[in-house]
Amino acid sequence: MVVVADLTVRHQVALPYERLDAAVRSAAPEWLEEVVPVVRYRGEGVGADEVKTTLRLVYRHGERSLTQDEVNAAHFALMDALTRDLGVSFT
Repeated sequence: MVVVADLTVRHQVALPYERLDAAVRSAAPEWLEEVVPVVRYRGEGVGADEVKTTLRLVYRHGERSLTQDEVNAAHFALMDALTRDLGVSFT
């Protein structure tokens, strides 16, 4: 079973996408199969030095179906790691 989850990350414009992608892949479980950039938004509601980047995360375990609880736990742990390591937010 494949689980797809979008994650919108608010971060400084100066943070390169490659660093964000590498941090996601480093902090995610081994069953994160794919990270795809969906949207990069600058405009109303976002600070002049900020951007919102939406990533599509594809979770798939090679040997069994993932539960929604497993994916949720991994997703929230990933958010915590990104906040701690990169100083990003999710508002």
